[in-house]
Amino acid sequence: MFSILSGSLMMFLDRLILANYSLEALNAAAAAGMACAVMQYGAIGIASIAEVFAGQYNGAGKYTKAAQPTWQMVWFSIFLIVPFFAAARWLGPYVLSNYHYNDLGLHTLFS
Repeated sequence: MFSILSGSLMMFLDRLILANYSLEALNAAAAAGMACAVMQYGAIGIASIAEVFAGQYNGAGKYTKAAQPTWQMVWFSIFLIVPFFAAARWLGPYVLSNYHYNDLGLHTLFS
């Protein structure tokens, strides 16, 4: 819960700062953030279900089995590095096809 809260707070403050900088930068960040969030929240939802299973095992007194779903989701999260990195590296121009946003990002990155 704290990670989702801190991520949402960070996104709000980033957009507040970008709105003061430039509305075009705010629109570009909002479009990129939404494309990223769509991919991430599905994985976060799957990984968060480990809390339920660990709690059930703990409540049933099966303490040795409580770590099993947690470790499964840790490995699931580690294995997601590969497809998320590939998507970030090569699918960006296809997801954000508005070249104005690409130019804005490249100008800000390399200036």
